[in-house]
Amino acid sequence: MVFMSNNLPVEKKIAVLGALVEGCSIRSTERLTNVHRDTITRLLVRVGEGCASILDEKMRDLYCVRLELDEIWAFVGKKQRRVSAEDDARRVGDQWTYIAIDADTKLIPSFLVGKRTAENTNEFVCDVAARLSRRVQLSTDGLKMYVDAIGAAFGSDKVDYAQVVKTYEADAIGPGRYSPPEVASTEKTPIFGEPIAEYRLDELRRALEPQHAHGHAAFHAAHERVLEETGEPLRRRRAVPGALQLRPHAPHDPHAARARRGRRDPPVGARRAA
Repeated sequence: MVFMSNNLPVEKKIAVLGALVEGCSIRSTERLTNVHRDTITRLLVRVGEGCASILDEKMRDLYCVRLELDEIWAFVGKKQRRVSAEDDARRVGDQWTYIAIDADTKLIPSFLVGKRTAENTNEFVCDVAARLSRRVQLSTDGLKMYVDAIGAAFGSDKVDYAQVVKTYEADAIGPGRYSPPEVASTEKTPIFGEPIAEYRLDELRRALEPQHAHGHAAFHAAHERVLEETGEPLRRRRAVPGALQLRPHAPHDPHAARARRGRRDPPVGARRAA
């Protein structure tokens, strides 16, 4: 296979990024575009840093009403139970993407990638609070570190905050296609202020799950590239994992698609003759 040089033309860069955003893995993008995987990961990091810089600049004074805070699990190199004392704990094992999402618009004001620690939780919540212009309602899962972090960043009297804890039914073990377990019960606990019950929804996982399945490989590659070039783990202003590339879903309209392309399909008889 002949690979392109590092000085990619703009069209080739767009093709690479388009494949990644559509959920292709690094290696499948390599095969589709004939660009080496090392070049792809370098491009992914550069574009991710640029996107993060734009988000950091533009996501200010936001008028958000409801925000969901949650963490998306991933792993780098190996799962946490396989990490040994000889491994670099920064490079391998569990990694978490803290994410805030507006329940109404699906806007993502802030995110942070790293280990799930009190330090990272405080940094993430403080960054969310700094980007808002009004009192907001927050919903999180039952992670206890959120309580102290939100109280310190927002003030217990200046935020409406509730935790939503779900209990899932146990699935029978056996062959068959995997599907998410059914929710058995939901417990909603007000923590600060006066959160409105019907606003305490679990919007985040429903928004992210369809695209999260493609995120692990790109996450691993971007994380390794950042460590190689900077010596630091993937952080909030580094490359954005593919799972976070949210796009509004619209039903397919073939007539609108043909109109956008500026042409019409030939009649059925003409297609058969061709």
